[in-house]
Amino acid sequence: MNSRRLLLAASLALSPTLAFAQEDEVAPEVVGPKSAAEPGKADVRSDRKAITPEARKAALEAEEKRQKAEAEAKAKAEADEKVRLAAEKEAQEKQDAATKKKREEEATAKAKADADAKAKIEADTKRLKDEQDTKDKAKRDAEEKKRLAAEEKARKEEEKKLAAERKKMEAEEKKRLAAEEKARKEEEKKWSADLKVIADLEKQKGKEEELKKKKEELEVKKKAAADALSKAELDRKAREDERKAKEDARLKAAADAARAQVVAEQEKAAKAEEEKRRKAEEAEVKKRLAEEEKKRKEEERKMTPEQKKARAEAEKAKKEEEARLAEEQKKKDEEAKKKLEAEGPKRKPARPGAATPAPTAAQ
Repeated sequence: MNSRRLLLAASLALSPTLAFAQEDEVAPEVVGPKSAAEPGKADVRSDRKAITPEARKAALEAEEKRQKAEAEAKAKAEADEKVRLAAEKEAQEKQDAATKKKREEEATAKAKADADAKAKIEADTKRLKDEQDTKDKAKRDAEEKKRLAAEEKARKEEEKKLAAERKKMEAEEKKRLAAEEKARKEEEKKWSADLKVIADLEKQKGKEEELKKKKEELEVKKKAAADALSKAELDRKAREDERKAKEDARLKAAADAARAQVVAEQEKAAKAEEEKRRKAEEAEVKKRLAEEEKKRKEEERKMTPEQKKARAEAEKAKKEEEARLAEEQKKKDEEAKKKLEAEGPKRKPARPGAATPAPTAAQ
C-alpha cells in the first residue's frame, strides 16, 4: 500500500516535465521561411519558452528515478505477493493436513467403534446361542431321561404280564404232565397185570400158544405206548416252542410299539422346541439387523461424501463376492448331482421287501 502511494506521488510530481518532454517529442518545431501573409503565427511562436538542455536533463533524470522507483516498488510488491502466497499456501497445506489427519482419526475411530460394536454383537449372539444350546441340551437330557423311564416302566409291565402268563402256562403244562403221568401209570399197571398173566401162563406149560400171543400183544402195546409218549413229548416241545415264539413276538411288538410311541412323542416335542428356537433365532436376527440398519443410517448421516462412496464400493464388492461364492457353490452342487446321477445305475439296487433278521429275544 505504501509503495503504491509513493508511486502515485512521484507520478504527480513529474507530470509537468513529462508533459513538456512529450510535447517537445511529439510536435517538434519545424523551421521554415517566414511568410508575410502569416504575421499572427509568428507572434504566437515568439511567446513560447524554449526548453533548455538543463531542464531536459532534469526531466530525463526525474523520469529515470520514477521508473526506477516504479521498478523497485513493483519488485517489492511482487516479493510481498510471493511471501503472502507462500504463507497462504503453507497455511492451506497445514489446514489440509490437519483436515486429512482429522478425517483419518475419525475414520479410525469409526472403524474401531464398528469393530467393537460387531464384536459385542457377535459376543452377545454367541452368549445367547450358548445359553440356548445349554437349555436345549438340558431339556433334551430331561426328555431322554423321561423317555428311558417310560421305556423301563413299559418293559417292567410287559415282563410282569409275561411272568403271569408264563406262570399260568407252566401251571397248565404241569397239569397236563400230571395227567400224562397218571395215564402212564395206569398203562404201567395194565402192563404189570399183563406181565402177571404172562407169568401165570408161563407157569402153565401147556398154554404156550396163548403165552406167545400175549407176549406179542404186550410188545405191541409197549411200542404203541412208547410211540404215544414220544408223540406227546414232541407235541409238548412244539407247543412250548410255539408259545415261546408267540411270547417273543408279542414282547417285541409291545416293546416296538412303546418305543415308537415314545420316539413319536419325543420327535413331536423336539420339533416343537426346534420351531420355537428357530422363531426365537429369527426374531433375534431381525432385531439385530434392524439395529445394524439403524446404526448404519445414523453413520451414513455423519459420513462425508468420500466415506459414503467408499462404503458403497465396499458393499458392492462384498455383494459381488457373495454372488460369486453362491454361483461357485451352485456349480459344485450341480456337478455333485450329475456325478451321483452318473454313478446311480452302477449301484446294485436292494431287493424290495428285504429285511434284516431280528435277533431272538433272551428268555
